[in-house]
This record gives sequence, C-alpha cells and structure tokens, in this order.
Amino acid sequence: MLGAVEDLASVMGGNGTLRDAAGSYFPTLNTKRLERAAVRVNDGLKALPVNVLVDAGNELRSELRMWGNRDAHMQLLRHTQSLAPLFLWHGDGRVREAALKAITSPIDSAFHFAAIAYRLNDWVPQVRAAAEATARRVFPATAPELIAAEYLFEQIDHLKRWGASESEILRSTLCRPDMLSVLAITLLNSTSGRAARTLRRALRLPGLDDRLPQLATNSKMANVRALATESLLLGAARWWAGHKFEWVDKSHGISQRVPVIELRPLTITADPDALIERGARDKASIVRRAVMQGLISHRFALTPVMVQAARSLANDRTYAVRFRAEFVLKEAKLTT
Repeated sequence: MLGAVEDLASVMGGNGTLRDAAGSYFPTLNTKRLERAAVRVNDGLKALPVNVLVDAGNELRSELRMWGNRDAHMQLLRHTQSLAPLFLWHGDGRVREAALKAITSPIDSAFHFAAIAYRLNDWVPQVRAAAEATARRVFPATAPELIAAEYLFEQIDHLKRWGASESEILRSTLCRPDMLSVLAITLLNSTSGRAARTLRRALRLPGLDDRLPQLATNSKMANVRALATESLLLGAARWWAGHKFEWVDKSHGISQRVPVIELRPLTITADPDALIERGARDKASIVRRAVMQGLISHRFALTPVMVQAARSLANDRTYAVRFRAEFVLKEAKLTT
C-alpha cells in the first residue's frame, strides 16, 4: 500500500476517527463528531497525488467494506454530505451514484476532480449518468490548476465504457483556454520525461496549437522542444493509434502487423526557416533530429536556410541526425 494511502486509511480506521464516529451513529447520530472526522478524511484525500488515484480507490473501497453496510452508508451520506468524495469509491453503485448527486460545490482538489472524471467511465450506467450530471454542474467552475490535465490526457485512451456525452464533457473541459494556459506553463517548466507524452496526447485536440512556437523555443525539456518543432514543420500533430494487419503475400496467407499513425492538421502555420535555423543549433540531438525529420517533408522545395542546415547537420556527431541530413541532400540532388 502506498504511504499516502496508509496515512488516509489510518484517519478512517482508528479510535476517534471516521469509522469510530460512524459506528456510534446508531441509535444516536453524533453529527458534529462525524463532521470533524469527515474533514480529516477529505484533507487526506486532497493531499493524495493524482497518479495514485486507482490504487487509493482500491484501498478506500476495501476500507469501506470493513465498516457498515449500504443502508448505513447511505444514511451517513444523507447526514454528512461532505463525505461524498470518499463514497465515490464505494463498492456499491447506488452509494457512488448518491455521492455524485451530493456534490454541488466547485471541486477543491485535483484528486477529487480526477475521481469524478474516473466515474464518467464507471461500469454502472446509472453512475456514469450521475457523473455526467455532476461534471456538467461543477467542472465549469473548477479552477484550471485543479483539472489534473496531465493525468487525464494520459488516461483518456483507456476509458472504454463511457459514451459520447460523457466523453464530450471531459474533452470540452480539457480544452478550456484557462486550463490550456496552465498546462502550457507546466509543459514549459516541467523537467519530467512524461511532459512530451502529455503534449502528444494533448495535441489530438487543437487547443495547444498556438502554444507550439513557444514550446519549441523555450521548453526546459528537449523532448518537448523536439515534438513541438517536428509538429510545426509537418504542419500536423501525429500520434500512434494502434496496429493493423497488411498483406505481405495474400496467396500464402502471410501478413504483418504495422502501426497506425493518425494526423490532425494544425490550426496555425509557422515560419519553417526560423524553426530550422533555431533547431539546428539546439544542444540536444533529439531536437536536431526532429529538425531533419521535419525537413524531409520540405526536401523538394528547399530554401537556402534549409540547405545550409542540412549541410551543417550532415556532419553532426549523432548518426540519426547525420543520416536524415544526408537523405535530404541526396533527395534534393545536392552534394554535401
């Protein structure tokens, strides 16, 4: 069990804590005691990092199983609605549905936001419907820094049970201009290797297109600069969308699995000469390689700046850069 979840379970399970308080509400409900315990639990939930969402949910579900039954928990929720974020992880769909309906105020933590988004993919249709209604009610008022965009952009491909309406509310929230401004600043300053993965997934939607020139120039992470540069030179966002089988020899039943790459044209255009000139001088080889990869799409209409960059990088110390530069010059029938 993760340490943060262990701390939260201790808040729920010992003397003077939520389980102890909840156990005393029959026959007399101690509302003030429950409220104090609920505040401690919610503080513990808010402190959890978003990337432990599923592990934390599993631990909370197991902990809830150990005290009370569905009817007791429904009564507890009716009297202490501040427990709604906790009961989003209940094992019974009726309790999860009631918890979602009890959430009416703006979300106050990234963990709670991600939990509601997770319920948009719940295995119970009624819970998904309640999650959609809750999302439409509270997501628009949620502060952009609490939207957990990095985590949700990574998880959105794994949500298979939801329908078009549930998907639309989350995607529209992830395209909010104020949220995208926060995400762009995060990608500019991030030192995590996951930043480029987040950017690639975010580029499936057009909201970050106008931030790409800034990311290509100023991001601290070389892989983010490389992806932004390559996308601008190609004029499109690219991402892996699975595999398909193609025939090698149909008469003998021989096929091979090949990747499926999807494209989305960008909504902006950039000056390729400026991108290439800057990227060719980048200290990171991954950025120089992205410049040459993008230059391949321009190889039959090279400008003087492009020719100069290709000739310069034909002597690059990195083979992947050198190989692409030589290919561009060869295709353009220019000598190195």
